[in-house]
Amino acid sequence: MMRFRAIKHILFSIVIISSCNTAEKKIEPLIIHKANDTIPQTGNANNSSLDTSLFISKLTEFIPTITSLNQRIHCRVDTIRPSDQRCEYYRELFITEGNSVFIYLFETGDYFKNIEVVWSQYKNVDSLDKAFINIDETANHLREGHACLTKTNDFVIRSNESIYWLNGACYYPYNNFIKIARHFEASLVNFNKVDSVKCRCGGANVTRE
Repeated sequence: MMRFRAIKHILFSIVIISSCNTAEKKIEPLIIHKANDTIPQTGNANNSSLDTSLFISKLTEFIPTITSLNQRIHCRVDTIRPSDQRCEYYRELFITEGNSVFIYLFETGDYFKNIEVVWSQYKNVDSLDKAFINIDETANHLREGHACLTKTNDFVIRSNESIYWLNGACYYPYNNFIKIARHFEASLVNFNKVDSVKCRCGGANVTRE
């Protein structure tokens, strides 16, 4: 009996170690629904304009200067669909059907100080325009005495191909979040910025660029 328990413990340990090692591997492509789109959709989170390695490097250097955190930052990637609970936070992105939405979670070691980036592609520029206008109108409509967008710090930036939505918790003072947003924007490669919206936690400050 003791021998069986020992073997069971060893097998359990192997599973845990294997899971941890898997988390360290390069992000694999995520297959999503296909469509005949006028905007090329990659269906692959690794092909976005966001250089995750560069952003991780910038966060790893910056976060310890504004918090007590000082450890390696990890990134996990997943998809968001309209049926997901997480869609509630980024509902303005789903104003049209058929868009491909990925979420990047940058784990800092403190749940309340994690950074999220949501990347959304659309069937065509018209659909993208509608989504961004929806975001902008929501942000400005809610700014008077109400929470803005996700109720925390938001930076939404668009090109003619996609929208990126950077989110940081209220634990980050707005001036520090803006610095994170600059690091994020500097980590976008071959990205032609068309417009952007910044929103402070609580909705007290909505700005356009």
